[in-house]
Amino acid sequence: MLKFIFCTLLAVNAALFAYGRGYLGHFSGNEHEPQRLQRQLNAGDLTLISAERAHGAQAVAAGAGGGAGAGTGTGAGTGAGAGAGAGTGTGTGTGTGTGAGGGVGSGAGAGAGAGGAVGAVGAGGAGGAGSAAGPGATGAGAAVAAAEPKPAPPLACVEIGSFVLADARRFEARLAPLQLGDRQSRRNLPGTEVSSYIVHIPPQGSKEAADRKAAELRGLGVTNYYVISDNSPLRYGISLGVFKTEGAAQNQLAMLVKQGVRTARITPRMSGSRLLAFQFRDVAPQLKAELDKIRTDFPNTALHSCR
Repeated sequence: MLKFIFCTLLAVNAALFAYGRGYLGHFSGNEHEPQRLQRQLNAGDLTLISAERAHGAQAVAAGAGGGAGAGTGTGAGTGAGAGAGAGTGTGTGTGTGTGAGGGVGSGAGAGAGAGGAVGAVGAGGAGGAGSAAGPGATGAGAAVAAAEPKPAPPLACVEIGSFVLADARRFEARLAPLQLGDRQSRRNLPGTEVSSYIVHIPPQGSKEAADRKAAELRGLGVTNYYVISDNSPLRYGISLGVFKTEGAAQNQLAMLVKQGVRTARITPRMSGSRLLAFQFRDVAPQLKAELDKIRTDFPNTALHSCR
């Protein structure tokens, strides 16, 4: 029992001694630790501020940098710079975020010097490069694709003329390598004098429509006719007779009217000339360029559309 009391008194005395020497601080709030105070660095640079100012500065830093608290936060635009270590120093930093490659930006109130600068490069430069390689590149590709012009549709019919017989033969020889087949045809251009008169049904637009019209004529008792199938302006019309004089053509038309034919008409036919023209069907832009190139060797010719 005496030993216990002795040990207790000894412990109390030791505690009082340590308290008196300042090793345990002081309850009044003016704590002092001599050894720790001696180890402080740049103690004169520290500035005591009130709690209100501390909270206000923390809110401003959090809004400007996007970080969380006084540690390191992940910002929305974090970079991928692997060399961005935490900066050292005492400046107030507003940079935020951890870089995708391991670089750590400084939190509010901690970033300074070279560390903060490298962190800024990582966040802005690498982040921007990432976005350029992602959706930005896709948008650029879509813009290029949209800017490409659509190919022009082929021309239904193109005619080149006029050729005398010798030039027509040379032009035809130049066309041979293109192997156009049925898409190429040649016709005699009309002259300037009337040679005859044709009684006819106007063009019907297609062979099927012309055949239907011919069936109607047969139903009316008309048997002397034929469907025009050449490349003339009367293509897919129906000829009802060709006459030397206009009077003879008028008599034929009057007889057809009596039989119930209401759409027949008379058209003068011009005498044939010695000039020729070539027609081409389904002319794509590449073919038209080839024709224009060949036509340069025949300066007296012209190109125009046809039906």
